[in-house]
Amino acid sequence: TSYGEDLTGISTFNYHKKGFQEPPTDYYWRPLLFAAESQFKMKTVDTIHKYCVGSSSEAEHLMQYTHEFVNQFSDYSYFNFVWMNAFSHNDVNTPSRMDKHVYEFLSGLNYTA
Repeated sequence: TSYGEDLTGISTFNYHKKGFQEPPTDYYWRPLLFAAESQFKMKTVDTIHKYCVGSSSEAEHLMQYTHEFVNQFSDYSYFNFVWMNAFSHNDVNTPSRMDKHVYEFLSGLNYTA
């Protein structure tokens, strides 16, 4: 199981909530993102990379993480919950600028029935 969101400050289970006492899944994105946020200063590069960790947006990192998770466990049953809102939260015009990234992410996933 895997769960990840791209903004620690407003995530589904932590914004005005207590969050989890223990990691809710086997692979939990939040501690990794906290470490990255403390290691790299969050910076505004442009409207696509509004929330960056290093040279890529948090959403791009989360898509890569998810892609690697899906590929790693493609021979097994798995559950993966991913929520990305960093690139659309404060500006309704920004999601279209992430179309290429989201298209490449979805195209790169291995779907098996």
